[in-house]
Amino acid sequence: MNGAAYQLNGFLNAVIRRSPRTCLVEGPTDKELLHRLLIARGASSDAVRIDEVSIVNDVALSGLGAKQKIQEIIRASANVPQAAAKLATLVDREWGGLMNGGRISMEWCELPKASDNEFSTRGHSIENYYLALDCILGYLEFAHAQIVTERLIMDLRSGFPEAIRLARSFSVTASERRVIKRCEDLVRIHHIILDNGAPSFGPSMRTDLDSRGVADSGAFLADVGALVRAEQVAGSDPLLHARWIAHGHLGMSIVWAWVGAAVKASGATPERANEVAFGSARERQRFCNDWLTRVPSVDRAPLDDVLLWLTQ
Repeated sequence: MNGAAYQLNGFLNAVIRRSPRTCLVEGPTDKELLHRLLIARGASSDAVRIDEVSIVNDVALSGLGAKQKIQEIIRASANVPQAAAKLATLVDREWGGLMNGGRISMEWCELPKASDNEFSTRGHSIENYYLALDCILGYLEFAHAQIVTERLIMDLRSGFPEAIRLARSFSVTASERRVIKRCEDLVRIHHIILDNGAPSFGPSMRTDLDSRGVADSGAFLADVGALVRAEQVAGSDPLLHARWIAHGHLGMSIVWAWVGAAVKASGATPERANEVAFGSARERQRFCNDWLTRVPSVDRAPLDDVLLWLTQ
């Protein structure tokens, strides 16, 4: 929780009393990123107020997830026009607008805004902005320069499209089988098999899915593979939209497990490969936030629009 806790009405009254406008976000990662982007725009950190939704502790919100709490607060603010005029929200899109008959559509579409002050991430969550090869290579050069060999760079460049396909296909399959939670933090370097830099899952993946209680793990992995092959046959560009459809956390874990496997294949020790893939999470998060300030605005949409609304 950040700052003092409020009842729902108390929070809306606080929004009214504050001089700057307020943005309500789901968690600390969102808050930290928006502050970094704010500083990059030449503004000071106190130019706006960014609150995590955990700051609102009200019985009316009990049992709800962070995104659902924010949606309820926005609904409540509609009855308090002075608060509504000074409150914006940023939530994870998840798969909003992409569901078709209970399944996640592979056909991409942008999510229409609900209102001028309600924003959603472009992809599944904040993490999807970091699923970019330039971000990965930049972090390796920043934090692990001594292992960045010509072979590693070539393997990462050639294998990245397939890593994104795998991340998206695994995410979609896990969602449709309702086992996202069981698969969190599951994928590790030893699960990854490389073919000219491109990843697939080895036999140990089935064993570890079984250990997490994922039913019929063989069929699960067969479905993942079928989605990957369908995308390959279709010839679609996985870098155009697949990075946005992958589950944020699952996608990051799969892609960085692939990076670790490539690091190991390039001659690094298993310990070093694991450190690259899964160590120094806070350092990597801060690097990714800084990297995002240097990409074209369209590649981090609609985050600049959030800050523009807050500072106008």
